[in-house]
Amino acid sequence: MTNLPTDYDARVYAGILGKLIGVYLGRPFEGWGRRQIEETIGEVNYYVHQRFGVPLVITDDDISGTFIFPRAFDDNNCPYDITPKMVADVWLNHLIEHKTVLWWGGLGVSTEHTAFRRLKDGILPPDSGSIERNTQVVAEQIGAQIFIDAWAMIAPGDPERAAHFAGIAASVSHDGDAVRAAQLLAAMEAIAFVESDRDKILDLALLHISKGGKLRRLVDDIRAWHSADPSDWRQTFTHIENKYGYDKFGGGCHVIPNHAIIQMAFLHGDDDFQRTLMIAATAGWDTDCNVGNVGALMGIKNGLDGIDRGPDFRTPVADRMYLPSAKPGSQITDAAVEAVRIANIGRRIQGIRPVMPNGGMRYHFMLRGSLHGFRVRGGDDATDGVTIDNVEIGELAENAGVAADERALLIAYKNVSTGVVARVATDTFYPSEAYVGGYEAIGSPNVYSGQLLRARVVSGRTNVRAASVRLCVGVLEGDGALAWLCSHVTVIAPGEASTLQWTVPDTHGRMVGAIGIQVVGQSGSGTVYLDWLDHSGVPAVSLCPPADGAANKAWRASWITDLDRLEFSGHESTYPYRLVSNNGPKQAITGGHAWTGYRTTAHFEPHMAENFALLAGVRGLRRHVALEVTSAGTVKLVFRKDDMVEVIAEEAVKWVPDTVYALSVDLNASGTVIGVVDAPGALIRVEGLIPMDDASGGVGMSVDSGVTRVSSMRVEPLTN
Repeated sequence: MTNLPTDYDARVYAGILGKLIGVYLGRPFEGWGRRQIEETIGEVNYYVHQRFGVPLVITDDDISGTFIFPRAFDDNNCPYDITPKMVADVWLNHLIEHKTVLWWGGLGVSTEHTAFRRLKDGILPPDSGSIERNTQVVAEQIGAQIFIDAWAMIAPGDPERAAHFAGIAASVSHDGDAVRAAQLLAAMEAIAFVESDRDKILDLALLHISKGGKLRRLVDDIRAWHSADPSDWRQTFTHIENKYGYDKFGGGCHVIPNHAIIQMAFLHGDDDFQRTLMIAATAGWDTDCNVGNVGALMGIKNGLDGIDRGPDFRTPVADRMYLPSAKPGSQITDAAVEAVRIANIGRRIQGIRPVMPNGGMRYHFMLRGSLHGFRVRGGDDATDGVTIDNVEIGELAENAGVAADERALLIAYKNVSTGVVARVATDTFYPSEAYVGGYEAIGSPNVYSGQLLRARVVSGRTNVRAASVRLCVGVLEGDGALAWLCSHVTVIAPGEASTLQWTVPDTHGRMVGAIGIQVVGQSGSGTVYLDWLDHSGVPAVSLCPPADGAANKAWRASWITDLDRLEFSGHESTYPYRLVSNNGPKQAITGGHAWTGYRTTAHFEPHMAENFALLAGVRGLRRHVALEVTSAGTVKLVFRKDDMVEVIAEEAVKWVPDTVYALSVDLNASGTVIGVVDAPGALIRVEGLIPMDDASGGVGMSVDSGVTRVSSMRVEPLTN
């Protein structure tokens, strides 16, 4: 057990920012060699995405795998240690083949896809990633190294534990030098929490890998080449290319050449965040992976000050990140939210109480410079004179009841008047520009109709006029644009604070794509501080395709599905969904992983199928409660948690194809589950009990080996 650094959360946050900045920096030219990069771009000192016509923030396996795989702790109530099987369960529960997280290059081509197929076939780790089963070339590709950063972040100052976690996770898909490289880098990052000297970091980390072998020789060589001429990284790269280049190894992206880039950049970077990332990016090969890893290392080591010392890498990112997976409501997130989650895992495994910034509010702004994805949102009704910043609210506002060191989002506005607003908001679903690249933007929105929005807003004490403020949601139209719906106006006098509260209205099938606040009316020019903002509760919503086009890309992406086909018909259709599974049970899910205390209902009309089901408490592909109607003539209430499948109640039913069955499931926070099936000639009720820890999650629908039509689903809170 180690003592946590006093700036633990800030260093984790800096490490995550470093990872994001590095991936976004290197992604546009991934796979290029140094000569092509320097001839086309030159030294890569800053983002170049605009030159490639792509957005800065997109889905990427380097980010999603890094922060999804540690859910092994969350999914198992945060034990002191994890096993390879726990990490494998995350793969099977959170990943959808060909859609989320990984590069799905095929068996024997993509190391991770190969391992995923082994897991699906019942082959457990470490055999699933072993050289014996998958060959050395496949098992020693780069992926294990890509995904290691969070394992170090939950073990600050403890390289042995960080290397252990990295090795456990890596064994699911990799072996040999791939595992050793992941362990070495994880150890370096763990040490970087407590040690600033680069040589000492490397010396201490090397104690956690074997002295012999290719990886150790590689590190020794790079240190020698660096010592010979510390100012010339290109000379070191030439040595790397000659001795450890891609042509010396098989496969598409071997770990050894790319690990060499990381070590070279770390040593030649002069302890400067921008220069270190520049070297890793300009050197080429797997640029988003390498720059992301070394960015995380430098972020942890030098903290936020190190990132902020150079150009403004942070504002364009605004903390934004996407984690596409099968866990409902977890895809649209940000660096500050994930920093608290990761740091709290580190606390729990040491028996320390988790922190809850601002009492557990999602958007808390407590980490210096954090924006939680909030950006100025324009439009025909919006003034251009708006800026935002993260500040210490007490120093600038001097409001009663606000601690002097509490941070908030400062919103400075100009020329707000009738019909002209100042608006800032954060995304709650993928924006239209996110649907690019090789990784699908799939997931469910964070906010739905009927949920409660709350925010604490402070009016600047030097304001000449009171600030008129209201909450707002941006509703996605068919073309991806946002239409803004707003709450009533709250007038806040200078130097005063108010807590705003609003229930999101019925959006008639359209998704909530953003939430935020607006300054309106005759507010003029001034400042307000968004102290915190949160969304909570169970929605009251009909999950029907929107009237402005059921087939739009955003609506389709909001259904997390492994079905062979999920078809949508029009908004006015009685049965707008058609589910098709060619073999086995498959599903479409949506909602929020924290929903509890609700009823969900839907009508099913099976045509040819083994069974169909209404799902509740969904937290992935293999964690849910299912109210299942089978062609064998039974109604089953089934609780599934990874490999464990338990029928908790069962009754007979008449199976009649092409006939309507009305299903409802009540999921209580106490763990009580009640299912009702209105079947031909009978009303059947089944009831059971599941653990309280599992009594939350999204909703869904499934079919087994066949096809069924389904009505719009309804979700609403249970009333006492």
